[in-house]
Amino acid sequence: MENTKSIEHPSSEVNLREGAVCILKQQLRYRFGELFPTIEHRLDEASIGQLEYWAASALEANNAEEIFTLQIGKQLEINNEHLHCRAKRIGDRRYISLAQQCVSIEVDYALWWELGRDSEDRESWTNLAKFYAAFSETFGESGTRYYYWKGAFNFAFEVDIFKGECPIKYLLNIVNFRSTVEFRFGKLIPDTGTDFDRLIMHAPFDEELSAEQMNALSAYLWGYAMGFFQTACQPYRRDFIKEVGSNLILFGCHEGIFFQQHFEDEESFNSEKLLWKTKNLYNPDCKKHDKSNM
Repeated sequence: MENTKSIEHPSSEVNLREGAVCILKQQLRYRFGELFPTIEHRLDEASIGQLEYWAASALEANNAEEIFTLQIGKQLEINNEHLHCRAKRIGDRRYISLAQQCVSIEVDYALWWELGRDSEDRESWTNLAKFYAAFSETFGESGTRYYYWKGAFNFAFEVDIFKGECPIKYLLNIVNFRSTVEFRFGKLIPDTGTDFDRLIMHAPFDEELSAEQMNALSAYLWGYAMGFFQTACQPYRRDFIKEVGSNLILFGCHEGIFFQQHFEDEESFNSEKLLWKTKNLYNPDCKKHDKSNM
């Protein structure tokens, strides 16, 4: 009797993953040139889910390595009796495109302080350095859609509100402004929507997304990021320093210790920056950011 060998055919999922790896490598080579072997290996070992995140980040990255940290496309969904929505992290290009179609919603300026109200260590939870670290580790690096000189980071999200047959589109920009963090919502309005003044702040559209629901979503993202940071990123080893020039604030992390310093005058502010330079930590973003109304 003739011996036969069974031939194992790769599954459709394997074929799909290998195809995704090939396409992403081609895209990265086209933008950034030849890839380092470490990047090639990481792509080869990735799951389909990881490849989807990295592919979404490729258009926003400034170099090939950044696709592993941007996490563009990461999304969370809330579905309870009060709110059903999905928030997806987006990069600068997507944000700019959507912001042009938005009307701005009134900001709850007290929310930043309310978030830490029930914490045993309120000062820690409202620390800009810790907030930045938690959000950048959870949702990828900051964008550039914040007021240069009056802020140091932002994290933008595309939000789908599920009511009726079609999702209602919103935009959320979580942005550092002076000594606080603001959660700025915008409602996407088609170009044909001429009934809305795009130059003013509008009251919340309660039938779609009320002020209480906006705060609930903001608090959920904040809590998720802080929870992830506490469980998955400890001990925290990244050193960084950022500045808010308008308020003479320096904040960052050094050797696992978060700090936020407020200065009375520019002389002491600049002296402290000079001190951090001697530690090779002070590396401000020198490029000017376009001002954003969101």
